[in-house]
Amino acid sequence: MKILKSLLWIVLLVVVLFFLVALFLPGEAVHKKQVTIDQPVESIFQWILLLENESMDTIGEKGQASGMLANVLPGARIEMVDMVLEEHIDFVIHHDNLGEVNSRLDFTELDQGTQLTQTINLRLSYPTQRYIYMFLARSQVDHHLEKGLQSIKQLARVLPSPGQMASKVEIDEMSSYGAQPTITLKDSAKTSELTAKAGKTFEELYAYFDKTPAMLADGPFIFFHSYDPDGYTHYEAVLVLTSELEGNSRIRPGKTYEGRSLVTSYNGSLKYKKATWEALEAHRKERQLEKGGTPFGVYRTDPVKVQDPREISMDLYLPVKE
Repeated sequence: MKILKSLLWIVLLVVVLFFLVALFLPGEAVHKKQVTIDQPVESIFQWILLLENESMDTIGEKGQASGMLANVLPGARIEMVDMVLEEHIDFVIHHDNLGEVNSRLDFTELDQGTQLTQTINLRLSYPTQRYIYMFLARSQVDHHLEKGLQSIKQLARVLPSPGQMASKVEIDEMSSYGAQPTITLKDSAKTSELTAKAGKTFEELYAYFDKTPAMLADGPFIFFHSYDPDGYTHYEAVLVLTSELEGNSRIRPGKTYEGRSLVTSYNGSLKYKKATWEALEAHRKERQLEKGGTPFGVYRTDPVKVQDPREISMDLYLPVKE
């Protein structure tokens, strides 16, 4: 009986010590690592976003951790919760043992390359997660964080140019458009806000179109009269019709471009289309072709309904002379 009582006291003492020691273990932890990559910030941002989006379609959707986040906490699931183009991406990492872990990836443009900083913030519940972190996970998190960033640095050595990455596919052969009647609405926007602003412009254009008996002949067009990735873009929203309309004080009748163009598919925020134009321009010069008109795009997604810039899909056309 005395032995049993002694065992009970020992067990009780161990339990009390377990909870008492946990009070002095950290309830929060921050890990941060940096790496400098010899690539422009635009290229690195697009590449990592593409890498992590292989299993996630939109912000707020969970998926199996891919890319470098799989190296930070193997077996975790990630949820992208916020991003600012070419500045940072915020994630929540869902881990079986450590719970929800907040992570931020910061992009800093340098004179020669990009500084990539990953920070993870852990909130450790009392008492179990505090023990798991202190005696099992702390050194592993640092190790995998460093390993993930170094892996990115190595892979980035063969990273495609921004133009190649933005277009994602080979540039197609010549495509010919015949002149068709249109209604157009000119507008301008900060390039960083171009996707949303263009959607509003098309919304006004559709509101006028819906009151007429006309029918659509093709997907919506957008002509880019000027483009500054760090400033403003002047553009023209276009609906292609089967018959002519008169328009009003803001909405004008017109015709589609008639001639040949170099064309490539494009997916993602319109902020990045400069790189795609550069790829088209390089192809035009290689084939020794002359410019033939204003560059334009033909939407494959609805510019009014699609609000997430990464979900934009269109074909971009660079007109060339016969």
